[in-house]
Amino acid sequence: MDHKNFSINKRENVSFFTGLFFIGVLCFFRYFEWTMTEYNTTLYAFSYKYGFISRALVGTLWQGLDRILPFSIMSYEWILGWNVFLTFLTLFLYGVIFYEVICRVNTVFLRTVKALFVLLWILLCTEFWGDELFGRLDLYLFLLEALCILCILRERGLWRVPLYMALMVLIHQGAVFTNVNMILVLLFYLHLSRKEKKYLGLFGMSFLVASGLFLYFEFISHGIGSEFYDEIVGLAKSLSYDGKSFNQTILDHELLGLDVSEREAVFRVENLRELPVAIVLLLPVAFPFFREWYFFMRENKKTKAAVYGLFVFGWITLLPEFFLKVDYGRYFFLILFYVLLLLLYLMAVREPSMESYGKQRLFGWKSHRLYIWGILLYACFMVPFYDVIINRAVYLLTKLLMGYWI
Repeated sequence: MDHKNFSINKRENVSFFTGLFFIGVLCFFRYFEWTMTEYNTTLYAFSYKYGFISRALVGTLWQGLDRILPFSIMSYEWILGWNVFLTFLTLFLYGVIFYEVICRVNTVFLRTVKALFVLLWILLCTEFWGDELFGRLDLYLFLLEALCILCILRERGLWRVPLYMALMVLIHQGAVFTNVNMILVLLFYLHLSRKEKKYLGLFGMSFLVASGLFLYFEFISHGIGSEFYDEIVGLAKSLSYDGKSFNQTILDHELLGLDVSEREAVFRVENLRELPVAIVLLLPVAFPFFREWYFFMRENKKTKAAVYGLFVFGWITLLPEFFLKVDYGRYFFLILFYVLLLLLYLMAVREPSMESYGKQRLFGWKSHRLYIWGILLYACFMVPFYDVIINRAVYLLTKLLMGYWI
């Protein structure tokens, strides 16, 4: 890593990171409501003492820490405070990733990279501080993903990557569709660019560990611990904001192994109504990225860059989630997050074909600078992304159109 790269425009770069800090502070005061939903607190009642059940790692560690400490942390206030700290820590790690990228990227593309940073930072801050998703297990997944990216970017401590990925799936088996894909793509890229077998070995080991744990939790563990159902419900209630709330669906699905698809039918209807509206509203943000990627692929179709071009489709691993689950807001966020972070990584490692293409297109990007910053401002009206509801703009426009049609 070349720290001189940061020092060349030190005042500008310091100002940039100061700006990111203030954006983060604004998002904190604008979106954070000092509350956690019962869905997120219920998961702290899960523990491996009831069996090797899914999504129980966080609860196991939390309850174990409670037994060690001289005071009790089994309360809503402690869980809320811990997640505030964890959110700050996760955002700090992505700030470190931004710094690492700036120190590595070709200075010719520095302004372009910063524009991507701003968009990604807005997505992260609004997502993590939003009232509906604050305190989700996703936060742990993104923290571990950040640690994996730093290991891969620095090419140090790579032996920890399979361990981090195993922890991801132990925390939430859905990580194989949402976060593991990014890490596997980066490991495979390292193998192709370095031509070293160790990277292929890391890729294979990480894939097998994540897949094995996913298959166990998805098809075997459901129903384990069902005899402790009442005990877990009681603990979940005590950890909620009002002392009596808990999420019935997650307990029935993870502990009893019940099919909850009928309960989610009403959410599925909401998804199908919002999906076309979301696609239309997000086109101004998505179109420039996919347009440039198309030209990049077309220009480099006869070189190895065509292989790298396929990496953008790692987000296809999210497609099963659109059919199986109802959290469309999270999935749209993850697609945007994946594409932005992948672009930043390839620019940080100075992927030759991308640098060559970027230098050819740089003048065109500069001439459309107003359009690029317009996209960033437009994106501010599209955040935060929610859970079942994709985002507020999509929700309100869908309701308006439905009322008009009816």
